[in-house]
Amino acid sequence: MEIKKVSMIGMGAIGCSVAPGLFKALGNGFRVIADEKRKSKLESGIVINDETYKFPVVSPEEKGDEADLVILAVKYGHLEQAIVDIENQVGPNTMIMSLLNGISSEGIIAKHYGEDRMIYSLTSINAVMKGNAVKVSLDSGEFMFGEKENIISERVKAIAKLFEEAKLPYSIPENIEYAIWKKYLINTSINPIAAVMRAKNGFFQDLDSMKLVRKSIIDEVQKVSNAVGVCLTDEDCEEILTVSKNYNPNGKCSMLQDVEAGRKTEKDMFLGTLIELGEKYNVDVPIAKFLYHMISVVEEANEKGMQIA
Repeated sequence: MEIKKVSMIGMGAIGCSVAPGLFKALGNGFRVIADEKRKSKLESGIVINDETYKFPVVSPEEKGDEADLVILAVKYGHLEQAIVDIENQVGPNTMIMSLLNGISSEGIIAKHYGEDRMIYSLTSINAVMKGNAVKVSLDSGEFMFGEKENIISERVKAIAKLFEEAKLPYSIPENIEYAIWKKYLINTSINPIAAVMRAKNGFFQDLDSMKLVRKSIIDEVQKVSNAVGVCLTDEDCEEILTVSKNYNPNGKCSMLQDVEAGRKTEKDMFLGTLIELGEKYNVDVPIAKFLYHMISVVEEANEKGMQIA
């Protein structure tokens, strides 16, 4: 199996972290799916690490050759529309990979296109978007992917070969679902807190009291993971508290960036999913609910032009 055609939707920070490598590896075999408004913007060029790229762009309405692989790199709030927009790129043998954070996007996509198409994945790449320019660091993270059944299939081998050709850092974890939950544990214990407190990464490195705040939400994620059957361990939870030591202390997580830019956050992906699973499995998650409502306040304040000191 060889991947010759890749279609991707979503050219935010994460999309821009993968697009240059795929474009260099595939040439016109790589294309970005975008509506007319975004299409004209992309065709004028997007700056990634101080280099301007003009990627091939197709509209959702255009019909053509099916892609071997479709990658979704949109924000959670745009996922449902993206699922519709990729339809003309999906053929009988197309694989679908979601680079969204969280634990729910693969299941949502599978409801539309079937579980058999899904390649499970996550990313730990550091990328920041400011206006029409993106700074990406491929040295401090990687892409992870695999089959839900944790077998090294021909599909996984083909994606690995593609990522090697694209010079994109990757790994294939022994248990992809477990790896996704561990990343979810990191995100859920940092992003919402940072968004509410306007806290840069340094707050999560130097303040002992912040560890207590994080532990409260970490405990809820662990309890839900046990109910679901993923079973994050106590060691996982302790390890998560040290991960932030590797971050740039002046850096900002994605949810804080969204808040400062006046965008809607991904609170539903991180906290909403946890609340839903808590209700489904009868696990109390009061901290998740509190943070969810606090971020709702921040979003509403942004919408009304109110400043939170």
